[in-house]
Amino acid sequence: MGYNRFLCECFLDGLALIQDRRYAGAMIQTDNIEVVKAIKDSSSTISNPALIRQIHQLLTNVELWVLQHIPKEINKITDCIAKMVFNTRQGLKVLKEIPKKVLISSSDAKAIQGARTFNIKSYGAIADGRIDNRKAFLRAWMDACDQKEVSIVYIPKGVYMLGSVEFAGPCRGVTMFFMKGDLRAPRGAFLNVETWLGFRYVDNLILKGGGTLDGQGQSAWPFNQCHKNNNCQTLPISVKFDFVTNSRIKSIRSIHSKNAHFSFFGCTNINISNVELLAPDYSPNTDGIKMGSSSNIRISDSKISTGDDCIAILSDTSNIDISNVYCGPGHGISIGSLGKYTNEKNVNGVSVRKCTLNGTDNGIRIKSWESPISITASNFLFQDIFMYNVRNPIIIDQTYCPHPPCNRQTASHVQIRDVTYRNIFGTSSSEIAVSMQCSKKFPCKNIVMTDIKFGHHGTKKSLKSYCSYVNGRFFGRQYPPPCF
Repeated sequence: MGYNRFLCECFLDGLALIQDRRYAGAMIQTDNIEVVKAIKDSSSTISNPALIRQIHQLLTNVELWVLQHIPKEINKITDCIAKMVFNTRQGLKVLKEIPKKVLISSSDAKAIQGARTFNIKSYGAIADGRIDNRKAFLRAWMDACDQKEVSIVYIPKGVYMLGSVEFAGPCRGVTMFFMKGDLRAPRGAFLNVETWLGFRYVDNLILKGGGTLDGQGQSAWPFNQCHKNNNCQTLPISVKFDFVTNSRIKSIRSIHSKNAHFSFFGCTNINISNVELLAPDYSPNTDGIKMGSSSNIRISDSKISTGDDCIAILSDTSNIDISNVYCGPGHGISIGSLGKYTNEKNVNGVSVRKCTLNGTDNGIRIKSWESPISITASNFLFQDIFMYNVRNPIIIDQTYCPHPPCNRQTASHVQIRDVTYRNIFGTSSSEIAVSMQCSKKFPCKNIVMTDIKFGHHGTKKSLKSYCSYVNGRFFGRQYPPPCF
């Protein structure tokens, strides 16, 4: 491939090469050119894992170089990009080149200008995987947070042990937490420590870089007693975002969380993409992403494999968009549980689209406790969802009681309404593929099902639907036959 032509080859998520030869030469090594050439010369789909890892590493290196070296020369960037998207069923797929006038997304373009980098190694951090680096990380964060314009907390390659720490704002400008290295939590249970890493009261946070968060949950899961005791002592959540706004989490990997991987409370305008959250199916309470009292959250192009809900949407949450997420193993994508605590608020506006669920206990689920707490759960869309070997593909459970006995005071007072299921298909590992147990006191309203088709996984057994207290309509193909 010719040199000038190569300068017009482009990268993931809006990053482009630079037209000026002096920058391109500094950024791209010979072996990386071969990687980019392999992208162009390959078929439309790349499935080679080693090549995909090389691509991600190249893109991470290029982005960091851009952030550090050319904040004032954005106009030298070519306006040619090739967009690559992650499809949960096909892998990395290369689309045709799309003209674009800006170097990267508008939020990143803003973040680049005037950026100052705070390398944690300059503050004494040691990448030996053993020494606690909390002091170095906090000092780097505080200096970056105090910058009026844009700052980058840079974690170079290596494994850094990090105890429980909170990165607090408000900060004076845009703050990027750029993880090229891996962070490792201390071993052990740390009962009643709420969070391993916390971000609190931060506006315009960017968390990215391709690094891994290792919660070392294997050393803590045996201490989890929550399956026996509803008032159990909790283990630390890997990353907790409290009152974080206008922020992005991208290209981060979290493994073996002691509790949930990511938790959001009081957050607004958050974009989560290309994350990978992994824990074995036997790990207790390891939700992938859970959120409450939050709004305008977008989750896309990600893989979540856990021992609990892949995504859990809790009280007082609205305008949630989930797309192109692979879930499995785990307990599926859940709204709830709702109606357990006083002062809960409505959940409104959730869209789940183009997702794959593989080997999960549940598919898409809405769950509430039998209690007198009155709230509404409404305006939900579940569309274009493929399920493989899922035990309860479509489920509404308003008699939720995970650890009997439960204090069943009354029928659930959570009103579920305006829920659409459209083009949902796959295989069920149980006889009942559609189960809707709604509240006797507040029946489900306006449930709409269009083109639902399931087969029994591995056999030719017939499937059933089970419903109670449901008002709704159905259209198109329906298997199993509808029950309302």
